[in-house]
Order: sequence, then C-alpha cells, then structure tokens
Amino acid sequence: MTVEVSARIFATSTPPSTWPGTSTTYNNQLAPFWADLELAADGAVYWQVKGEAPNRTLLVQWDRVSLAAMRSALTFQVQLTQAGGVRFEYATLDGLPAAFPLLIGLQGVFGRGLEAATTPPSAGSALRVIE
Repeated sequence: MTVEVSARIFATSTPPSTWPGTSTTYNNQLAPFWADLELAADGAVYWQVKGEAPNRTLLVQWDRVSLAAMRSALTFQVQLTQAGGVRFEYATLDGLPAAFPLLIGLQGVFGRGLEAATTPPSAGSALRVIE
C-alpha cells in the first residue's frame, strides 16, 4: 500500500492529478479536513506507527496548518488501525469560522464514499469513521 500525505488530503492510492471541482473521481482516500490548507512557518506534518502487530496504529498529524488566505491555527490527526479502523481527531481549530463549508469523510473504490460531516468539528472532538 502507498500512503501519500498532503496539506489538502490524506490518500491511500496514487495521487490525483487534479483537485475537487473537476471531473476526476478520487478513490481510496481519507479526508479529515478537505479544504485548501497551508503549513504555517512553524507547522509540520508528522507520522508515527504505535503498537505491535497485529494491533498497530498509524498516526498522521497536521500541526499548525491554516486555511488558505485565512488566519487560523489547526491541528488534527488521522489514526488508522491495522484492523481497519479509521478515526479523525481535532485538537486545535483556532480561527475556523463556525459556518465554514468543508467535507470530512472517506472514499473507497469506484467513487463510493462516506460523508461523515460537512461542518467544522469542535476542538477536542473525535470522529470515528470506521471501527
């Protein structure tokens, strides 16, 4: 399996050549925060594998990212368990407008997906997409 991590999406397939708003279908991806994001000067994306087989968890964290052209400070994480669980956690959502339109969810093969939320989560919350 190939894992690509970017400011915009978290994908588990080959990277798409274009972004939403086009005719491209994005398969095999997780979207903990589908929006135009930028790393702050002190921002970073981290990853870590915790645990031992068969109970490992891949953690990917976006730390101090902001919405493009906005002053915001966002920190959130994706947790993928070896058993197939998916969890999105949101630590800091400073400067995020309450009515900001975004998509949180996942998409599998053939364009079939699960839209988990279309409004911003609250800081300190978690969203279990698959257990």
